[in-house]
Amino acid sequence: MSGGAARPQAGPQADAVRFYARIGMAELLARVYYLKEVPRGQFFPIDNLNMPTDPERFLGWLETDFCTMLLNGQISLTTRDSHRSYRFGCTMLKRGAVVEINAPLAASTVDEVKKKVRVVFARRSVKMEIDKLIKNMETDDDLCQMFELYPIYPVGRTGKLWARRCGAQVEKRPQDMLRLVKMLAVVYPYFETDAVGEEK
Repeated sequence: MSGGAARPQAGPQADAVRFYARIGMAELLARVYYLKEVPRGQFFPIDNLNMPTDPERFLGWLETDFCTMLLNGQISLTTRDSHRSYRFGCTMLKRGAVVEINAPLAASTVDEVKKKVRVVFARRSVKMEIDKLIKNMETDDDLCQMFELYPIYPVGRTGKLWARRCGAQVEKRPQDMLRLVKMLAVVYPYFETDAVGEEK
C-alpha cells in the first residue's frame, strides 16, 4: 500500500500500546450491527482506549478514535491476521480503496488503460477523486498518481504488477477481506462498492 501525505506510518512506534483483538474486524462489525452488542473482552488490554460499550457510539469510536490510533502507530495488534484485518478496515474508513486493474503494462494507448481500471470499493468521496484522476490521465504513467495519493489495495489480473511498476508497497490482504468489505458497506453508509471477486 502506498499513499503520499495520506499514507499511514509503516509500523508501530516504540511507545505503541500492544493489545490483542479477540475476533477480526468483519466479525466484530457483524456482532455490533446485527446483535447490537459490543463483545466483552474484545480488546485486551483496553486501558487508555476509552472504548464505549453502546453499539452506536462504539461504531463511531472505532472509525474515529481507534482507526486513527491504529494507523498512526499508537496501538498495535499482536496477531498477524487481526493486524491485517483491522489495518485494512481502518484504511478503507479513512482514505483507502480497492482498485481493480486489468490493463496490460504495455498498453498501446492511454484509453486502453482507462477502460481496464475501476474502483471497486471506497468511500464515495475517495471513489469520485480516483475516478476523476483516471478520467484525466494523459499517459499510462499517470496511473501511478493513484498509488502516490491513496492507500491502494490493487486486485485484478495486473494490479500488483502496476503497483510494482509505480514503486508502491502493497500490503497483504486479510483473509476476511471479502466479508469485511461487505460489512463495512452495511455498517457505514458512505461507501461505494462493486462486487470484489477473488484476485485473478
